[in-house]
Amino acid sequence: MGCVGDGFIELGRYDEPTEHVGSRHTLLKGRIARPWIAAGLVVVSLFTLGPAGAKPLPAVQLVADIKLHVEGEMVVVGGGLFVSEPGVLTALDSRTARARWRVQTGLHSQLVRGDGDLLIVTGRTVAIAAEGSRAMSLAIHMGTGEVLWRLPGDLIVAGGFVISREFGFASPAPTSHLTVHDLAARPVWSVELAARLVHTVDQLRQVVLTLDAASGELVEYRLDNGRVVDRTVQPELVGAVGLGAFGQEVLAFFSDGHSLVRGASGFVSELGVFSAAETEQVDCGLLWCAFSHSASGIELVDKSNGEVVYRNEGWIMAVHTDFGVVGIDLFFGGPITIGFFDPLTRRQQHLSGWSPVGLRTDSRVVRWHGPLYLVSSANSRTFFAVLEDARIHVAGSVPYKNLLQCVATSYLIACRAESTMVKAWHLM
Repeated sequence: MGCVGDGFIELGRYDEPTEHVGSRHTLLKGRIARPWIAAGLVVVSLFTLGPAGAKPLPAVQLVADIKLHVEGEMVVVGGGLFVSEPGVLTALDSRTARARWRVQTGLHSQLVRGDGDLLIVTGRTVAIAAEGSRAMSLAIHMGTGEVLWRLPGDLIVAGGFVISREFGFASPAPTSHLTVHDLAARPVWSVELAARLVHTVDQLRQVVLTLDAASGELVEYRLDNGRVVDRTVQPELVGAVGLGAFGQEVLAFFSDGHSLVRGASGFVSELGVFSAAETEQVDCGLLWCAFSHSASGIELVDKSNGEVVYRNEGWIMAVHTDFGVVGIDLFFGGPITIGFFDPLTRRQQHLSGWSPVGLRTDSRVVRWHGPLYLVSSANSRTFFAVLEDARIHVAGSVPYKNLLQCVATSYLIACRAESTMVKAWHLM
């Protein structure tokens, strides 16, 4: 066990090495309670006794109180901290949380994304419920706050291009214009589409997809020049209400709540069995993080010999860190469980009751550099911890139980403490 005085819990010392791959229940059953009861005792001891029984020194330092519109939110993009409020976007210093620049966007319901040193902000020109509301997007230089361009419509940024779509309302057959721009907003190619068509970008194949849900016709346009490279009719897509791209995956959505994932052989159900033809492998250091486009769960594969060293059917995503693979488990809708697998010792641990802060959720496998921040609530307090170097450092706690919308930079954790107040802390 780690040193209680320093507040460290070393992972991998409570469990024997994983020598074979079993079912999720075989791997987990009976192993969670024992190590994390010990972890809970460490947490309790940290905040009841300091040196020689004195009160402990504060390990969580309040850096700033940030006023926030009730409809606003904190956003972390490219390691930078931003406040998105109706009509306004503010960049904060990632260490002091002081404002660096502020842009009047004029947009409501803003979505903020990053691409290199660009911030792409998409929203509505007036409140969505108001008459005359239309989509608009703008690009802001992340460092200076300079507005570089504005484009009508919702945007997709992919492969060094910006894809916009503007709708007309002519009857009896409304139309739209889909335009692909370079990152300086210069048009590269454009196509007129029926307004009923839905579209997205398949980044893996570098194509723009359009779907006529009435007929199932799927058309693929090359992203760089607009040339039609494929036109097929896929009956399984009839009735789809939308297409969406999440990292390397493309999904078709239906009004009854189910969805289909695009794999090598077409669109298939999200739930199913692992198939070699549908499995994608992503670099996770010494391991491959492998997942199926037609099944839940993630496998960890030894690069040297192709052996599956660990499988977890409940992991919805894996995080490739500098010290191992962290898995996020929402199995059967239960509480979040964070799993950790050490590729050197092949030991695995699971920590229930803690939630990760700041992870991207647009891909099944993400790369994370540096420490991973965790939060947990108990006894009217919120505890902060840092996962790094295969151990958890419980940094401290704050007297708030229901913190919302927590985000993290490399230096700060910021959480909504009240409806119009965000508090930013530095973990010592």
